[in-house]
Amino acid sequence: MPIFQDMAFGRLFGGAFFLLLFIAALTSAVSVLEVPVATLVDAYGVGRKHATAIASAAVTLIGLPSILSYTALKVELFGTPLLDVKDFVFGTVGLMAAGLMMSVTAGWFAAPHLRRAAGVGRRGQRVLMLLIRFVIPAVLAVTLAMRAFHGM
Repeated sequence: MPIFQDMAFGRLFGGAFFLLLFIAALTSAVSVLEVPVATLVDAYGVGRKHATAIASAAVTLIGLPSILSYTALKVELFGTPLLDVKDFVFGTVGLMAAGLMMSVTAGWFAAPHLRRAAGVGRRGQRVLMLLIRFVIPAVLAVTLAMRAFHGM
């Protein structure tokens, strides 16, 4: 049951909530767009307004197939909506693969820095290193393999 429907002044609070949510999303999008805009300005000498237009157009074009995957156009890949494919590739497999790489890198190549940063005693460091070097990679590798075999 919708929560705003049962509240006193629910329509007012609901409208205000979703307006503020929209503003939060918009300001987040502006901050994300700043990276390619700054790159175009600093590295290529493009004017800021022109760089903003280029970056906005590029982001729109890249996102358009995902947006259209649940419309009448039904943009699909192998019979699956493109948004679901991207979610699986980047949100499921990509996150697990990145976590696996970070765990291996931190556990085996940055261990001295990790031990110092942990701020725990010798026993805590041993447990931490055991987890980061062996347990976490094993769990992530098995989970990643299971997801790869079972697909979306």
